[in-house]
Amino acid sequence: MAGIARPGFKANIKANMDSTKGDKLFVNIKPDTTLRVRFLPPAKADGMLFFVTGQHFKVKNAEGKPCALADRCIHAGDPSDYLEDLSRVLIKHGDDNEKRIGQDIRLSKRWNAQVLVAEKEDGEWTYFGPKIISLSKTTAEAVNQILMNQDMVGDDHFYDPDMGQDLLITRKGAGFDTKYSVDRTGLKASLDDVFPEWSSKFIADIEDVMGLNIVSLDEQKAAARRTYPMLDWEALEEDHDL
Repeated sequence: MAGIARPGFKANIKANMDSTKGDKLFVNIKPDTTLRVRFLPPAKADGMLFFVTGQHFKVKNAEGKPCALADRCIHAGDPSDYLEDLSRVLIKHGDDNEKRIGQDIRLSKRWNAQVLVAEKEDGEWTYFGPKIISLSKTTAEAVNQILMNQDMVGDDHFYDPDMGQDLLITRKGAGFDTKYSVDRTGLKASLDDVFPEWSSKFIADIEDVMGLNIVSLDEQKAAARRTYPMLDWEALEEDHDL
């Protein structure tokens, strides 16, 4: 009698590696994997390694399709953002359904950086990019901590074009159980050696390529009403000045 085959297949390493190549600008770290990346130098004179984005998800555009709207406090310099104000009101004063809506549309912040992705092919490491990697606050803090530690001991910064090194970012789990860790490879190399075209492909304006959807407060308000017609908008305006 033939034995029962175990479920699943052997991993196709090359196919998985190829999935991060090509024209896709953004690179994601799959659950339970480690990504090897080389951070490129800051693109602006302020020296910021990360470009912080704030967006609201779970809303619909004029065509009724899901979209993300940029937070106006962060990206338009406004003192308030309608969707964030609405989120706070619903979470604090709403019933269970309203609280869920408030959680859905609350501000989501990401720390975005320009990197090269290193992948192993035929025993050699090959680089692709530049790509934009978006990290959580805690993961970005872990990257910044490595930078601070290197500065304290006089080590070359990991983003240095001549003497930098790759970082390993590991993702364990998924959803609310997702955890990330960051480590150094310790293998220093010049960007000109590992990816000679990095300077010609360098993204000088990360904000420009992010494709942020910055709309007016009135457009934010219209999107909220379009997406959640079940809310008592008259009461929300009267009781909370929304």
